[in-house]
Amino acid sequence: MEAMTGNVIERYYGRVEEIWELNYSGLHSATMFRVRWAKNVHRENRHFTTMCIPDSDSGTVNAIAKNEPWVHAKHVTQCFFITDPINPSRVVVRRSKRSIAGMDGVANEED
Repeated sequence: MEAMTGNVIERYYGRVEEIWELNYSGLHSATMFRVRWAKNVHRENRHFTTMCIPDSDSGTVNAIAKNEPWVHAKHVTQCFFITDPINPSRVVVRRSKRSIAGMDGVANEED
């Protein structure tokens, strides 16, 4: 999720734990995500960010996760996390689409 304060854009990362669709008398609906927010986010450069996403049962929930666990679906973008091979307690975030080449026997992305 991106938030803008003045001219500064901050990115917040998290893992979706629940998805709720709120339906207002059939006239309007809104999709909300309950998110487990990341801690200790380190932006190495423009394309490389690492963080720790606590387990839901770890008991180490930061203040944002306690006070603001819900986010409107239209305010988020999809990304995926890769476990850091050097430090398995951290993940590396990728904001682009996952490349499928070489996975599950797929040799060509067009396939």
